[in-house]
Amino acid sequence: MNALHHAVKEKFRAAINAISDENPETLAVNDRERHSDDTALSTAIDNGLSNFVSDIVNDFSRIDFQLTFGNDRNTYLHLAVLSGQRRIVEILAGKGNLILRE
Repeated sequence: MNALHHAVKEKFRAAINAISDENPETLAVNDRERHSDDTALSTAIDNGLSNFVSDIVNDFSRIDFQLTFGNDRNTYLHLAVLSGQRRIVEILAGKGNLILRE
């Protein structure tokens, strides 16, 4: 689990901003936890943390929004829809072609 995972799990929003200020190119956003398939962004989505999702998608420039999870190969947008997170769906949909499969 990296620092970004800890920031989301502990709901420490200022840490997300500090991490992104230090290295906005980081690929840590898509690092998966060792014992699960979760990333910091998927954890924020699953927990309905729309402010965290907004911070992450706006602060980090190298997010692979088409990263998939599990056997169903769900994307971040799928996860938001499946968990009923309307505001998060809107945030992700605002990224347009970055999240849509071609």
